[in-house]
Amino acid sequence: MLGSSSIGDLFLDDALLITTAGRSGNSVSGLTAEIRAKPDTPFAAYPVAVLTSPRTASGSELLAASLRNNDRALVFGERTFGKGTVQKTYSLDADSSLKLTVGHFLPNGLAIPGEGMTPDVEVRRFGLGPKRFTPPAGRVRDDAPFWLMKPSWLTTETTRDPIVLTFVEELEDDGEENSDMASDPDKDDPASQPIVALAAEVLARYGDVSAAKTLTASRLLLHQRTREADEALARRLEKKAIDWRLPREALVRAAGRTHARVEIRTTEGLLRAGNSERIEFLVTNDGDRPLYRAYATISSKTPFLRGQGLLLGAVEPGDTRSWSIEVDVPKTAGFARADVVVQLHDATGFVASSAPLLLAIEPIAQPSLAYRVSVAGSQDDAQFTIHVELENRGSEATGEVRAFLRHPDSEEIELLAGTATVEKLTAGQRAGVDLRVRTSTSFASPPELDLIISEADYRVFVETKVVLAESESRWKAPPSVALERIVRTGDGLRLVARVSDDSGIAAVWSTIGGEQTQHLDLGATLPRLVRIEMPWDPGPKIKPIVVHAADSDGLRNRLGTGL
Repeated sequence: MLGSSSIGDLFLDDALLITTAGRSGNSVSGLTAEIRAKPDTPFAAYPVAVLTSPRTASGSELLAASLRNNDRALVFGERTFGKGTVQKTYSLDADSSLKLTVGHFLPNGLAIPGEGMTPDVEVRRFGLGPKRFTPPAGRVRDDAPFWLMKPSWLTTETTRDPIVLTFVEELEDDGEENSDMASDPDKDDPASQPIVALAAEVLARYGDVSAAKTLTASRLLLHQRTREADEALARRLEKKAIDWRLPREALVRAAGRTHARVEIRTTEGLLRAGNSERIEFLVTNDGDRPLYRAYATISSKTPFLRGQGLLLGAVEPGDTRSWSIEVDVPKTAGFARADVVVQLHDATGFVASSAPLLLAIEPIAQPSLAYRVSVAGSQDDAQFTIHVELENRGSEATGEVRAFLRHPDSEEIELLAGTATVEKLTAGQRAGVDLRVRTSTSFASPPELDLIISEADYRVFVETKVVLAESESRWKAPPSVALERIVRTGDGLRLVARVSDDSGIAAVWSTIGGEQTQHLDLGATLPRLVRIEMPWDPGPKIKPIVVHAADSDGLRNRLGTGL
């Protein structure tokens, strides 16, 4: 708040920058009640434009709102994040703290909308590539946490009808974006960005210290740039056989039912882990009016499905449009269901949201790392060699395996060679690496170091202790955890999880939807194989399922999925 106000004060000589309010508008102890601009204003005579994006939040969002709410700046760009809340952090002990929402920031007395600030000149960027389409950001927010929602007693800015420009960006195979509206091929040059160039043109030709006067004077220019941007997008989409026309009557939401039906298809009815998979979406206009410039966003809790979109164009009542996307399913994806919600938009705004669509994910074989550690050396020569032997006991090859020692807290222990890597371990293959340590003093008892073994492709992570004394350990490996099958019992369906370990299983516990369903303490018997059953209701809502296991060596493993 203080940083935002100090910047805003450079442009305002007599204005209320920011106030704060707690529950029901009351003051909050420990928070500055209000900050006003001071007379010393070096940039009072300059016209101002603020550039925003969905990442404009907290301090940057306060600054943009303070200047705009005081008629001092026009906002160009995308809708902001929408965070106008105040948090205070309270330390509980050395390892924990509590962050509590205690109030609201009010730029010039107006709350920041929970769905974000709508710019005066809004940019909607369509990303087009050979295999994918990314929709404009920030049109609908259906997943905002409660602390971003605006209480009923707060007053927000008057609803704005922005001037909207649609820009096309060519997506490369690696996801990089190149704007076809850019005047400079150097993407690192801010001036090459079309919205920056437009804001500069507006300020240079029509700039006034009053944002309202600047907007009024530049309206014809902005509408001209809007038409140019629309024509550029229509030309690009015409090459893809997409009808992007916009009849005059399309801008008025006609009376009648607005509804759409969405179907989803995959090559074999499921997605396979480790594969590039094609998903086809079929959108049918079941409403009474045509949809123009229709597109859809894909919302999902599954990361590799999130952020893509469907580009549809004109869809008459009763017609169906299809759009396909390609997704790279991670190797680590387990047996699971992926949820997809399709949110449909057209030229008039948000149209409808589909019911959750579910996709099955089939896992692939995984590598399984075992290790043993031997230590050579003594305190007499002050150097130790830690030999780490690795074995892949799984049926799939690993990626690069890294063994490293966490940097010790003691300055008396020096890592001479603290990291070593093995490029790849095929099924059944063994390899060894050496790590070296030097001590600068003698110890009453041998010190310990943390040894970490990791593999990034399949997210294998093992952490263990190594004692700096001559020794050789036996082979160790984390427990194996897998969902084995689904069985039908008298009280419904149950998931069966299989846990195995050569050294013996000490404990197994599981949760469904965050609620614990099993907790077995097996320390007295240490069986090598355990099966547990968990209740499962295959409804439309996916529940997170987690199975944890610990063995007699203290090594742990977990299986996390959603079903």
